[in-house]
Amino acid sequence: MRDIQPILQELKARLQELYGERLKGLYLFGSYARGDATEDSDIDTS
Repeated sequence: MRDIQPILQELKARLQELYGERLKGLYLFGSYARGDATEDSDIDTS
C-alpha cells in the first residue's frame, strides 16, 4: 500500500480553491479507508 497523504492533501487544496467555504468535507472510503489497499488500488473519495 502506497502513502496517499500527499495526494489527499493536494486534492483538498485544489478543492478548497474551487469551492472555498462551500467545501464541508472530504471523505475517504474503499480499500484505503479499510486499510487493505494494494498497489493496484484506486483512491475513493467523495
